[in-house]
Amino acid sequence: LATKYPFALFRKSRDIAAPAEVIVFPRVSEVGHLTADQMAAGEGLRSHERARGDEFHGLREFRSGDDPRDIHWKVTAKLGRTMVREYEGEAVRRVVVGLDNRLPGGDDADTAGPELLDEMETAVELTASLARHFLERGYAVGIAARGGGVDPGAGPAQLWRLLRFLAVLRFLSAEDRVPPPVPEPDAYSVLVLHRRAGLAGVGRFARVFQVGQAGGPPPAPPLPAPSAADAPEAAPADPPPAPPAPAAPPGAA
Repeated sequence: LATKYPFALFRKSRDIAAPAEVIVFPRVSEVGHLTADQMAAGEGLRSHERARGDEFHGLREFRSGDDPRDIHWKVTAKLGRTMVREYEGEAVRRVVVGLDNRLPGGDDADTAGPELLDEMETAVELTASLARHFLERGYAVGIAARGGGVDPGAGPAQLWRLLRFLAVLRFLSAEDRVPPPVPEPDAYSVLVLHRRAGLAGVGRFARVFQVGQAGGPPPAPPLPAPSAADAPEAAPADPPPAPPAPAAPPGAA
């Protein structure tokens, strides 16, 4: 803390302890690295929305992934911006990203190995990346996890709420009897979980994203075969017995 009050001739300062809480948000990246089957979630969501209603709702600017057939060319030429027709089903789009935050294999945060914890952090980062992916395309996005969640919402402020929730989310163990996330009936629900989670009912989600290794820790490598230089030296063999002495000729004294 420093000041030059009142005449700005001298500067006075003092160090003051000011503890503060620092929250590290999960890393968010583009989801373009996902496979074509995984990225089909966007197409499935569009079909789900159109099935709910095709009533015209209004016009909005073109977003990545929109159907070019929905472009309103007359209004686009008048405004100088690409405008598309928005339908009633699309005006209320809702996506819920489920995250199974329970550690697989009966581990807890204190006994789990660093590799497993890194894989669970990857699941958190993928959840955040999917949330931003759908938010940027105009969806109302929420998160459901064991022990809590965030209701669907839209806009930049919603992304901040989702990231903060994921930043403080705790990894649970098998002893924590907390029910898993379930798909919401009025939303397009996807799930992120570890490959060894063994969660029942994943087929009710529209898409499932898995992270981590399917099996346990890799087996220890075999010991190297000993080389010839490492072989023990053989003990020297006993000398052969001496030949018998020749017999004396007959008649010799």
